Amino acid sequence: MKRVAVIGVGQTVYGLEPERSLKSLFAEAARAAFADVSKGLDPREVEEAFIGSLSTGGSQH
Repeated sequence: MKRVAVIGVGQTVYGLEPERSLKSLFAEAARAAFADVSKGLDPREVEEAFIGSLSTGGSQH
């Protein structure tokens, strides 16, 4: 069994952001997650990351 750990979390504000792309929203959440790590982390050390989305059926492009 592979060992895993949640070491940081991040999110964007809830609500419609029609002027922003999903990629920019995901990037913002990822930066917040890296900043949340208490001992610091080189993003190149991350092997996998998982993103959850509450996007509704392509309303944001």
